[in-house]
Amino acid sequence: MRRKNRGKQTLKKKMLSILLLSAMSSILAVVIVSYMTIRMIQNDGIKESMQIYLEQITREMDSDYYDMIGIVNQMSPDGLIGSATERYLSSNDNYDRYLEQKFLREELIKLGYVNTKLLGITYYDPKEQKELIGNFNVRVLDPTYQTISKVVVGADNTIQAMHDSYLGIKETPVVSVMRRVSFGNQKMLDIYAEIEPDMSVSDQLNKEK
Repeated sequence: MRRKNRGKQTLKKKMLSILLLSAMSSILAVVIVSYMTIRMIQNDGIKESMQIYLEQITREMDSDYYDMIGIVNQMSPDGLIGSATERYLSSNDNYDRYLEQKFLREELIKLGYVNTKLLGITYYDPKEQKELIGNFNVRVLDPTYQTISKVVVGADNTIQAMHDSYLGIKETPVVSVMRRVSFGNQKMLDIYAEIEPDMSVSDQLNKEK
């Protein structure tokens, strides 16, 4: 009888151990599934916020490029500022040339007041390797601006990737547009404009990662 009782007790212990182990495994499985679910929800939330930020960055970047193309259009031969450039280039009299240069410089400076994100603009003579009108940007344009990585080339515009400023403080990140134009006297010039994009959205995106 004692052996039978001992056998029953041993069997009960084994069954209890198995049930306890199964229960613990079930609890652990629930914990793992719950943790994975929470992580998936968090990741979906992060992905959604990242998508919103990226869309906002794209919209703002597109707006910056459109603004620069508008500025470049004004500086082209058919634009308002381009007509002033045309008069300056075609002036033969020294005094008239001085007045036209002064007027052109003032018009270029005004563009910065209209668009506060505009960091710099200039006409650059690639043949003579110098600016047409100098001393109104923080720095003189370096000829290596022509080697900046290109995003899109079309409709006479070269849309350039983000890079360090060539006309402002060097470490400032900017986006830029360049267009090569020819004026009435066959003068070939590059129009170069750069804008400092709003980086606050990118900073917020980095915090979300």
